[in-house]
Amino acid sequence: MSMEQQNLDRYRMGIAPYKKWLLLGITALVGLIAGASASGQWRTWLMWVNGVSFGQKDPQFKLDVAFYAFDLPWYRFLLGFGFAAVIISVIAAALTHYLYGGLRVTSRAPVPRPRPPVTSRCSSVSSSPSRRSPTGSTGTDWR
Repeated sequence: MSMEQQNLDRYRMGIAPYKKWLLLGITALVGLIAGASASGQWRTWLMWVNGVSFGQKDPQFKLDVAFYAFDLPWYRFLLGFGFAAVIISVIAAALTHYLYGGLRVTSRAPVPRPRPPVTSRCSSVSSSPSRRSPTGSTGTDWR
């Protein structure tokens, strides 16, 4: 067992009795931060909920101008909020997998080499004759 793995095992053993409370605390902290960031968008939400049509179309996209005044700001907020949530979730999942041994960081990774069955399978595929469709096309026509 490597020194890094021993340190991670020691960390896991030390945090095990407090895991439930730590999880609740982190969840509450993330919820408070998310709520604080979303609370600044109350005007945008009210405009989206109470928006009415202007009766004038945008000449380029043929949408009512009210879309740009009421809907688009709300959709942009939702997209940004969702993107931030996904990024934070990926980072949290990677950290959790690292701490519990699912991911290992090595200083010198070996060069992956294919096993002999994979090598023979790839060479037989690359040397096979090209397949043609019933119309005679090889699939490389880009017309």
